[in-house]
Amino acid sequence: MFAELNAKIDKISTINLEKTNFANSCAEATSLSRRSGVYQIRIPDYSPYPFMVSCDEDANGGGWTIVLRREDGSVNFYRNWKDYKQGFGNMNGEFFIGLEKLHMLTKEQDQELLFLMENSKGETKFAKYYQFAISSEKNLYALQTLGEYSGDAGDSFSGQMSYNFSARDRDNDVYTGNCALEYRGGWWYNKCHGSNLMGIYNETTYGKGVMWNTFSGLNDSLKMAKMMIRPRR
Repeated sequence: MFAELNAKIDKISTINLEKTNFANSCAEATSLSRRSGVYQIRIPDYSPYPFMVSCDEDANGGGWTIVLRREDGSVNFYRNWKDYKQGFGNMNGEFFIGLEKLHMLTKEQDQELLFLMENSKGETKFAKYYQFAISSEKNLYALQTLGEYSGDAGDSFSGQMSYNFSARDRDNDVYTGNCALEYRGGWWYNKCHGSNLMGIYNETTYGKGVMWNTFSGLNDSLKMAKMMIRPRR
């Protein structure tokens, strides 16, 4: 009897949630407040329940959903496939939103992509891509769409185009070894990378740090990096 009652309550709760007008992106969530912060959004194809996202209203016109942030090394990014799928970290600090949510966000609406970075010397640069989407888990969350580059950081991401996502326990790259193991992170590795924003914070060993080759090189580590998406304007 209790199980049946709980099922009815869950069904009613889901119906009520579906009637609630949650935003479907940071661009919509911040449209009135115009303030950066943590907001709730909902992607119906992902879940009837809303989830928390960190929104950036300051960079390049605002409306950005932060999907990856590195800033102090407080979170370990050398993780397994399950963690990368689900997401991890602190929404107010270092985190990754998760591959499944990222896939659903890029499936829901056409997105543009922005990387903001600061190197060890305090210099800041950016890389922007006109379009961005990743595939489903069935297709290993491959980087399936990447538009034209603009910015001053240099293009260190186009080389990952069409490659699958790899984690330490899921070797999906085209390298004879295991890029995720060798470079201590998760990424759309090929043979292996020109960027490694999920690498080891403050690590200067070749290729293992938080790196963007055309800005930081491969023997330094970025002080700050953010990866953000926004519905294409």
